Amino acid sequence: MKFEQARIDLVPRSAANCLDLAILVAGQHLGTLVGLWAFFAVPLGAITYAAARWTDYGFLLMPVLGFFGSAPLGVMLITGAARFSFGETWSLTKSLADLKTDWRLILRVIGYRFPLALATFLFVIPGTLLAVRWSFLVENGVFTHLHAERHDRRTKELISLEFSDLYVRGAAILFAGCVLWLVMELTVDVVWTILFNQSLYFGRLGELGSVDAFEIGVDDYLAHAWKLTVSDPAVVTLHLTTGLAVYLICRLAWYFCYIDLRVRRDCWDLELELLDEARRLSTDRGVRT
Repeated sequence: MKFEQARIDLVPRSAANCLDLAILVAGQHLGTLVGLWAFFAVPLGAITYAAARWTDYGFLLMPVLGFFGSAPLGVMLITGAARFSFGETWSLTKSLADLKTDWRLILRVIGYRFPLALATFLFVIPGTLLAVRWSFLVENGVFTHLHAERHDRRTKELISLEFSDLYVRGAAILFAGCVLWLVMELTVDVVWTILFNQSLYFGRLGELGSVDAFEIGVDDYLAHAWKLTVSDPAVVTLHLTTGLAVYLICRLAWYFCYIDLRVRRDCWDLELELLDEARRLSTDRGVRT
């Protein structure tokens, strides 16, 4: 991985631009991302389904598995994306091979999830503040060798300087992710209904409201809808698996927010231009001699 081999344009980007770029990159590496998603979604989804089917704790276990399962998923995603951004190949096989060097970073990120979960559970706002403060741990780890020892210090300084902007960007990406999550669940439900002639979730919500099926009032309907949402094994598994898919997009968008931060505050674009110009001058000098 070399800085002068950057494969993405080092230009300032808004949160919307970062989200657009994340979707574009995800489309270009769809096979890798689907494989990475399946690597985590299949076992976590199976555990969630079993817990919801045979116990009463499926809906409680689902966010726990999603929260902590997304930690190694995010590390493998961003280390692969970062190395691809600066010259290396990106595939599921390579991401799995890189675990021999990235496992310490995975353990570190998982460790940070415990105080973050506690802060979020007790106080929502402090939890979100900590999420922004610790949000670039993976980027900081994978890019350390690009700028040697000063990189750790600079990352913390840059987050402090841009904390308010990063908080707003994070909120915007989170909101977009919630909308995308709803759209993805609806899409999966429609596809499932077409293939198997039976709805997973939204169609069953409509059936609950059918007067012909149930003579129930609004309160009873809401109670049945809530029970379906949080207790049905298929629905709870749908929440988790689609949520992990959306997390991939949002985490990529947040990675590009980091790149934008380095461009605006650390002049990565100018540094790359200087390297390109130096390389050009060196080539011209070699041609003359």
